[in-house]
Amino acid sequence: KQYIRDIDSRMLRVRPPDFAVDGENGIIDLTIPLRDGVEAVATLYSPLNGNNKVDMSPRPVVLVRTPYDRKALAPWGFRFAERGYHFVAQDTRGRFGSSGGFFPLVNEIVDGAATIEWLEKQP
Repeated sequence: KQYIRDIDSRMLRVRPPDFAVDGENGIIDLTIPLRDGVEAVATLYSPLNGNNKVDMSPRPVVLVRTPYDRKALAPWGFRFAERGYHFVAQDTRGRFGSSGGFFPLVNEIVDGAATIEWLEKQP
């Protein structure tokens, strides 16, 4: 696995991983309330600390909102977490695990802003 990640680093021209990540310990499912009470589901990918637990210290956050199933973004979540970022993949309103109705591009600005506000309030 490490060999493949090293090849990815060279092909993508990014620095090699600095942190450990784990498919069981480094992933947290989130429910994020939007302004009108709709709940959007998301998955947080984070680096692990020395105790093999999620490192919840303040770090830069990469947020990706998608109508195409957040689980498909797992490879990107791991790549960012390995490099010290928190990566949040969120299903947009009405898609996959998120509640509400899906109306493409109608609520994206408001829902995206609500998600960012919620993330800012987290420890």
